[in-house]
Amino acid sequence: MPVPLTNMLETLVLRALEDDKRHENAWHSFVRASEVGRRLPLVHRTSKSGTDTKWFDILRTRSFVADTPCTGARELAAGIPRAAYFFLGAGAYPKGLVAFVLDPSSVLNQPSSYTPFDSGSVDNPAFLCPIDAASAAAWDVPARDRFLTTHVGAGVEVLGFAGPYLATHFVDPFSYVRAPQISSPDFAPYHGMYSPNGDRRAWTIEVQVHHDVMFGAGGATLTEIVVARKMLLEDLPDDLISLARVATPENDVLGSVATGIASSITAEVP
Repeated sequence: MPVPLTNMLETLVLRALEDDKRHENAWHSFVRASEVGRRLPLVHRTSKSGTDTKWFDILRTRSFVADTPCTGARELAAGIPRAAYFFLGAGAYPKGLVAFVLDPSSVLNQPSSYTPFDSGSVDNPAFLCPIDAASAAAWDVPARDRFLTTHVGAGVEVLGFAGPYLATHFVDPFSYVRAPQISSPDFAPYHGMYSPNGDRRAWTIEVQVHHDVMFGAGGATLTEIVVARKMLLEDLPDDLISLARVATPENDVLGSVATGIASSITAEVP
């Protein structure tokens, strides 16, 4: 069962109260962070260099397929039976040559969940491990299972979580959107974990949709497609060309997605 939003926020607030600077920052930035948070889109990156099959499958079927969860039994036990993976407000998966940006309201009406980190990273200590030395020493399989289970929220509540999360982690909430792949928030992740190699997936919010996500007529609203190189535009159907642009500079998909998201939101939230 997902952890209710009130419980997720209670843990977040208690952590903020431990640090006066963090608490003060959250107090002053809460309103703006909430406005930014509720406008964050979902981003799905795909097509590793040399393996374009998924990219073509997505275009052919107009869907993001929910497969067996990456961590198998662990995510199943945490209430994630299948998953089409997205990051909230960032193209944080580093290997995808193509990023699809979607309106979350058109997706989160389906059964879904979220975690304030990449759920698959729980199995990889190079990407996610406890900050506290004692907890790191006890980071065994049962500890990882407990950690994931206590940090899975209901997808429909993710935008309500995002604002307070941004307020308690960033001086400027747009820093969440603009942060590069190797980066850390202004305040340590409230969940007590970090990435030894500095990967932002240790603190970027991930959304797991439990059914295939169809887009287009009658499905989810696709707002933008960002491709790493111009040649990839040739693969797009005519009706999707108007939504696409090439990353600037080429191959900087993460940064280009961030620029688009930030530009869209700042038009409404200065």
